[in-house]
Amino acid sequence: MLGYLPSAWLLLALPFVSAAVIATAAPLSRIAAVYHRVTWPVGLIGLVALFAALLGLLSPALSLPVAISGGAVSGFAMFGIRHDRNDDDDWRRRGRPPDDTPPDPVEHGPIDWELFDRLRAGWAAPRVPER
Repeated sequence: MLGYLPSAWLLLALPFVSAAVIATAAPLSRIAAVYHRVTWPVGLIGLVALFAALLGLLSPALSLPVAISGGAVSGFAMFGIRHDRNDDDDWRRRGRPPDDTPPDPVEHGPIDWELFDRLRAGWAAPRVPER
């Protein structure tokens, strides 16, 4: 039992090592973000395969290769997509963007077009570098 225990601990650490490698390698983290619907279930299947091999549910000839390959891909199960539910500006999940409506004249007062033209003339003026 003592000879088997250290290798089991190494195999149990494999998902965390895999997740660290995925987080630090830019191509792997990009794959985890873009193909999340595929990589997350693959990571879960890898975790199940790893624990099935560690618990002895597989034949002894297949246990080590399945545990190593399952542990290597199980790091993908630790990445998720961040959802900001409180962000009202994110319209992508709801369809088309909202139309920009002019401000309410009752709430903000009438629009001062003369002030706008004066400010626009100042913005459009060429800037001379200072010496």
